[in-house]
Amino acid sequence: STEVCSFGYMAPEQFSGVANARTDLYSAAATMLFLVSGTPPYAFPQERLRIDFRSKLRNATASHELADVFNLVEILLSPAPEDRCASTRDALDILRGQAPSRPNPTTAKLPVVAPKATTGKLRKPRGSKLQVDAVDGCVVIKVPAAGVTGTTAFTGAFAIAWNAAIAGATVSAFASGGLIPVLFTVPFWVAGAQVTKQAVSSVMLGEEL
Repeated sequence: STEVCSFGYMAPEQFSGVANARTDLYSAAATMLFLVSGTPPYAFPQERLRIDFRSKLRNATASHELADVFNLVEILLSPAPEDRCASTRDALDILRGQAPSRPNPTTAKLPVVAPKATTGKLRKPRGSKLQVDAVDGCVVIKVPAAGVTGTTAFTGAFAIAWNAAIAGATVSAFASGGLIPVLFTVPFWVAGAQVTKQAVSSVMLGEEL
């Protein structure tokens, strides 16, 4: 069989060909960890297949504003599927502070900040632009547009240069009078459109996970 995955975001049981809702929650937690820390999951140390992010993020994990998020991430990143939440609804309860966190016994020595009780909509961490909400029993993470940054400016400039070059090649192809040279530029136009879409999305739109 063939496994297609991103290293560090794949639950341990997937290496044995097992996949279920708890497997998806593991990947969602790995994505959440990257969003709140800016560090990919595989860059953190591991202990018995568990990602030990608390030892590298001591200041962040001690924050009461992020306590619910990190407690949930720790539970969902449990190596054993049975130690994770059974559904997204259980995960949402933890984010709302309506369920106690259940760290695995192997990491009981790590500091855990108890979640604060909240009601109503999910709270977002102080200073964070992420929006976490519940839609039809699912966790929805909305990442707002990045705006104009060095990265988005580079992507935009690359998109303009790419499309300009392809436009010149297309004009030359038309001038040669051959249909095959024109058709040859089509895949490059498609690639240019994707780069342009990515640039516009990063600046003006956002992402929804």
